[in-house]
Amino acid sequence: MRDDFEWSARARQVLRNTFNAQDFRGMQLATINCTMSGEDSLVLMPTGGGKSLCYQLPAVLSPGVTIVISPLVSLIQDQLHHLSEMNIPAGVLGSMEKEGAAVQNQTYTQLRNDELKLLYLTPEKIAKSNKLMNTLEQLHNRGKLSRIVVDEVHCISSWGHDFRKDYQALRILKNRFRDVPLVGLTATATKRVQDDCVRQLGLQKCTRFFQTFNRTNIVYEVKPKTKDIVKDMKALIHDKFTNHRNGKVQCGIVYCFSQKDCEKMAESLTCKPNDDKRWPKGLLALPYHAGMTDTDRKTGVPKRELHQRMWSDGKVPIICATVAFGMGINKPDVRFVFHHSIPKSLEGYHQESGRAGRDGGKSYCTLFYQAGDAVKMRALLQDSAKETRAPPEVLRSNLEAMSYLEAYCTNQTTCRRTLLLGHFDEKFDAVKCKGMCDNCQERQGGAMFEDKDM
Repeated sequence: MRDDFEWSARARQVLRNTFNAQDFRGMQLATINCTMSGEDSLVLMPTGGGKSLCYQLPAVLSPGVTIVISPLVSLIQDQLHHLSEMNIPAGVLGSMEKEGAAVQNQTYTQLRNDELKLLYLTPEKIAKSNKLMNTLEQLHNRGKLSRIVVDEVHCISSWGHDFRKDYQALRILKNRFRDVPLVGLTATATKRVQDDCVRQLGLQKCTRFFQTFNRTNIVYEVKPKTKDIVKDMKALIHDKFTNHRNGKVQCGIVYCFSQKDCEKMAESLTCKPNDDKRWPKGLLALPYHAGMTDTDRKTGVPKRELHQRMWSDGKVPIICATVAFGMGINKPDVRFVFHHSIPKSLEGYHQESGRAGRDGGKSYCTLFYQAGDAVKMRALLQDSAKETRAPPEVLRSNLEAMSYLEAYCTNQTTCRRTLLLGHFDEKFDAVKCKGMCDNCQERQGGAMFEDKDM
């Protein structure tokens, strides 16, 4: 890896002094060198691989401002919080309704005065604000638009698992600012989605960086979902994630199908002190979903934000959430991720399960599967396609993705890693799994399987 560019020494200095890291990980240095050289890039790096450093560090090194497009306001707020702690000047331009004219005018003034290193935007803002586009033009004319970053870039592709229509407005950026390097980042994308991202963004010459999707510290399991699922989850939480000396429970996420399921699961998992002898001090789980719009009476903080903060700060061990939760959340010690219901695709599952074990510690990803959930998810995909008037080939692609996930869930013989990584065209030797999935554990335990062509 080249370390002799004009910015190399300064990059290492900023890495240590500002980001408090001793060395670059994986492809971080290569992607930084690429964007600092003025080239476009597409970066595939698993959740927890350190994607944000790939544009935050260059933003510190470069004159002018780095524009970051991100799909969720909660993700942006989390990033701004961490940048503030590192004394890196950053701002956001979201909706006028939420931020107010005074706050937005202040941000525009900071841009004009070259006071910001990073500016976070939602794709909706790019699509709808002429004032913003005029400001970007002015920055560009003054040589102060250093790069454009599209986070969660797979959202631009209708072939992907999380397509967002507003992302398609982002193609205007490369048309307007052809000489400004663009970085697209994602934790999960098949080859077809990668190609579509490059085409949609208008990247004529694009360097692609790929880091293995294999998370070696995660144990993958699929368990049958029964009517006693709460009992089964509690047994797992007690046996694997509870300190039996002090009753402290390790950090976990339970992903649910709907907002109602989030509320129900949080209530069912919670028990008061001395209600369950396994947790003498009690067990606490909180819900998190987009429908939580009310404010906490004691603190005056929106409940959804408060629940996220309590979980992030370790005051509550378990959060029951819909799938959007966790995007960009920088919590390293998540020891378990449970899926109460089947996700939409293997891409979605890989991203959601990847929120476990970012600190490198052994972690568990357990998917509770029943065929009825797959039927429910298929109906949801079909209803969504009608509502959005999606082309037939997109619906077919989504239903096909659902079938791949079902095959993953029902396969009781093949190494889970071989199945999961194979979906992303990455070959994996099951011997290297070393018993870190339920199927390989069964084989090590002496279970015999016979392959038959049916």
